[in-house]
Amino acid sequence: GRKLEDTLKSLHTEIIEDRNAGQDPTFKGMVLNDLRARLQAMREAKVGPIASFLGKVGTMWYMTSPSIALVQMTQLPILTLPKLAVKYGLGKATSAMRKGLRMAFSKDYTKDKLFGNLEVDALHDWLRMTVTAEMLENRGKNPLADRQLGDKQLGDFLYTKEDIESRYKQLSPEQQRIFILREALARNLLDISAAHEAYSLTQGKDPNSLTNKAFRLAMAPMRLSELASRKAAILSTMELSKEQGKGFFDTIKDVGEVVNDTLYSYSTANKPAVLQGGTARVLAMFQWYRIMTALRIGLMFKRSIAAETPEIRAAAQKEFIGIMGMTALLAGTLGLPLAKTVFSALDAIADDDEPRDSELEFRKWAAERFGPEFGKIFTHGLPAAAGLNLTKRIGLDNLYGFQSEPPPRLHGK
Repeated sequence: GRKLEDTLKSLHTEIIEDRNAGQDPTFKGMVLNDLRARLQAMREAKVGPIASFLGKVGTMWYMTSPSIALVQMTQLPILTLPKLAVKYGLGKATSAMRKGLRMAFSKDYTKDKLFGNLEVDALHDWLRMTVTAEMLENRGKNPLADRQLGDKQLGDFLYTKEDIESRYKQLSPEQQRIFILREALARNLLDISAAHEAYSLTQGKDPNSLTNKAFRLAMAPMRLSELASRKAAILSTMELSKEQGKGFFDTIKDVGEVVNDTLYSYSTANKPAVLQGGTARVLAMFQWYRIMTALRIGLMFKRSIAAETPEIRAAAQKEFIGIMGMTALLAGTLGLPLAKTVFSALDAIADDDEPRDSELEFRKWAAERFGPEFGKIFTHGLPAAAGLNLTKRIGLDNLYGFQSEPPPRLHGK
């Protein structure tokens, strides 16, 4: 809270300085007002009994089926892999993703293993260790401590980035992975997910009540799958960054970008002030994936047409094509964005005397054009070859339209 207040004060000072220098501070003013509104909403936000009850009912219906665990993990190939492929190349990204998935399910990288390693714990303490009044009072008494303290003042970080990077390089590869996961946990990249949001909304006054314990048990498949997805994304990104010779700070920056852009942040602070109240959070909880994916794909499409630089435009085009390609591969052409909207529009303009089912006509055309088996794969993706139809569960067809059923990634039945 104190750090956020300091950030707001610093931004306010910058706005005054910009105004005095004749610069336009409008954008910074908008950012400041939004941050203030979010901070106020966080302080005042309360989850009442009605919101808690609605959240519990909705969560039990949508997010407790074991199948949701597998469905949720399709975000990795559909959203995360294309982003990694643009940045590091498809071959390297695919290889790193496979390795990341293996490590995500390994006993070597459970949350318990993130703590207790003396070297990792010590280095993680270094990250946030600041100069204290006691250190300043003892200045001049210990040459070794004085050398580290230097001319630093109260509140300054005791160890520099160079100190951190040097010690990070001395860790073993396994310790480096644990250290990255530990810092990802500290930055809310590892465990602040949809399951965490559901817990915070529904636990009520007594988190340890029998009802809440049963609820957490029912949510276990979703929680574990989200944790595995995030660990896989973090470790995959780390491996790719390491191949490029990047140190700790550049690596954790890449990790944050990949996780927030493809698996999203479900933290309350990341949401607009209007969505931080109890009831609003319940309503948004089951639509957050849809909202964020719709915004991301829309922005990506815009950048693929018009961007600040040719490099940004080319990267956006590649990632957009990658997402569309992976969606078509796993959910078929019927799972592509706007597919449902297009078919509904075609049905709406059909003659009233001759009702039309455009989607059925499209499936028939695919079967005639490619044959029954390949036609199913064309319309419903590779899982159709095994007799599975996952289009409604993992597709993006309802991303920009109204849904007559639960969100694709939150089917509980």
